[in-house]
Amino acid sequence: MGIFQKEETHESRSSSMSYVLRWKQENVRQAALVAIFLIALTIMISILMYTQSKKQVFFVIDGKASAVETRESKLQDLLSEHSISLQPHDTVSMPLNGAVQDGDRVVIKRANQVKVSSGNETKKLYTTE
Repeated sequence: MGIFQKEETHESRSSSMSYVLRWKQENVRQAALVAIFLIALTIMISILMYTQSKKQVFFVIDGKASAVETRESKLQDLLSEHSISLQPHDTVSMPLNGAVQDGDRVVIKRANQVKVSSGNETKKLYTTE
């Protein structure tokens, strides 16, 4: 048989530090591409969620209908956004702290003051009828 001689290579043995530096140089481009992809994906999802949150709500106030667009989630916030004020005796078809959905129809009936007289006594009452 023969004697095996140790072959000399022209490359020196790599230390763990040179391995890390070589890995870093080879993979920086891939890591940058992944980071750019994740940022773009996050931005696209955010835009999609923002456009989906827009709602169209229909108001009927004293028989007059109108449509408004909003991103508000509660009726009270929607009324404030569109400067619609309510008096204590007005009636609303849904609760003020209720959630607003796309396509909801909100009916507001304004209260009217009436005077009711009986004999010598007169009272002021409010009614939506």
